[in-house]
Amino acid sequence: MIFNSNMNSIVSAVARLMPLLAVAMVACSEEIQLPGGDTAGWNETDRSFGYLRRADASANVSTLDIYDGQAAVEFQFGLTGNPRKAVDVRLEVDPALLETYNKEQGTDYALFPEQLLAIEEEGKLLVAPGKRPHPMALTLRTDESVDPAVEYAVPLRAVVETPGVEMDEGADWHLLVVRKAGTRPDAAKPSGVRTIVYVEVNDCSPLNAAQYTLKNSGKPIVDIVNIFAANINYDAVTRRAYIHMNENVSHILENRDKYIAPLQRLGIKVCLSILGNHTDVGPANLSAAQAADFAAQLRSVVDAYGLDGIDFDDEYASYYEDSKWTAPDGLEAPSSANYARLCYETKRAMPDKLVTVYHVGRYLDFNERIGGMTPGDFVDYAYYSMYGNTLLDGWENFLGMEKSQWGPFPYDISITSGPSNQIPSELRMRQLRNDGYGVNLLYNMRPYDYTEMFGMMADELYDDEILFTGELFSKDW
Repeated sequence: MIFNSNMNSIVSAVARLMPLLAVAMVACSEEIQLPGGDTAGWNETDRSFGYLRRADASANVSTLDIYDGQAAVEFQFGLTGNPRKAVDVRLEVDPALLETYNKEQGTDYALFPEQLLAIEEEGKLLVAPGKRPHPMALTLRTDESVDPAVEYAVPLRAVVETPGVEMDEGADWHLLVVRKAGTRPDAAKPSGVRTIVYVEVNDCSPLNAAQYTLKNSGKPIVDIVNIFAANINYDAVTRRAYIHMNENVSHILENRDKYIAPLQRLGIKVCLSILGNHTDVGPANLSAAQAADFAAQLRSVVDAYGLDGIDFDDEYASYYEDSKWTAPDGLEAPSSANYARLCYETKRAMPDKLVTVYHVGRYLDFNERIGGMTPGDFVDYAYYSMYGNTLLDGWENFLGMEKSQWGPFPYDISITSGPSNQIPSELRMRQLRNDGYGVNLLYNMRPYDYTEMFGMMADELYDDEILFTGELFSKDW
């Protein structure tokens, strides 16, 4: 995991992540595009080149804010071509690299204290033949010797020790710029109401959510951003569900320094939405074993990209689209029990992360305990999905859920005019807060000026005023 309560937990979590990510990559090699070079032109020859990449960054230089005194980062070593033999690789700290970089770029990064970092397996990696990137974990901690006013750097270099295999030019190094960030900020406000925003990243940047802050508290009005959306697909041969990401979702994740980290620095949590993909599989028809396997894949993605959780949306599975649908081999008939099981396994795989549910579909009666937990324990927040409409008691569909975990009034805020019930109102916001509900759900945030709308919400929900930077972010990739 990226942040945890102690360094042993980080090392343990990263150790768990390595095999899970390997499994996920085998199952989804055509779908989960974790960074690792261009695979075009790979061939079965003995000519092979290695490359080093940070899992959530495509450039040679990336940043890391170390909150709460500890962090973990995943790097990957990959091969273009296929050497048809195991390759010995060493990942090491190279102070000369930093000296050269500072001189050429005019920077003055200080060398991060080597005694405060550790590379998995002491930096030694034996890469089996094949084209799949291999993960390596770097863990870091801070103490009183690390000055929060200083920018540090960890200069990493990959060295191949196997004859006949070379490092690709310019791909043998990575500079990790490190900042001691203190306690991680939290966007939570005293009223307890969380504002959750969906961003359609196919054509919009999540950075818009970071442009609105509260005047008095200085906190962002948005608490959680859901990146919409990745998909759940199914391989009928292996009978495994796997994660599919289109090029837009992949771009956002692979460039987390630009699109995700700025939100998290304000205290905004960033989650990835998962929904169907017009195939036979959806969140509601996985077996218990498949749910546990898919949850492990989700954990790998959350860890690799430093996300804060998973949001489930049971739409666009073919069990809704075909009245004659029957369960294919290996899949079960859809049910609330199966859907709840997937949420449970996801929370079990990442108890320190958020699990949320978009209240849509037929299978939302989560009325049984699983593994000794109630659905209210393993689903952090749920919210109604019919924009402009109301479902006051929807939280009762989740055994053990409190009203403070529920959002009864969803709005599509790409719509800024029309019938009064489609536009957020002072009356609804007041009811949301006064009646003890905890989620203000907003869908499809666009690069619009929401000063008036968010100003009303700031007043009614948070006893504050809104400040807008004036910046709007359209798709720039």
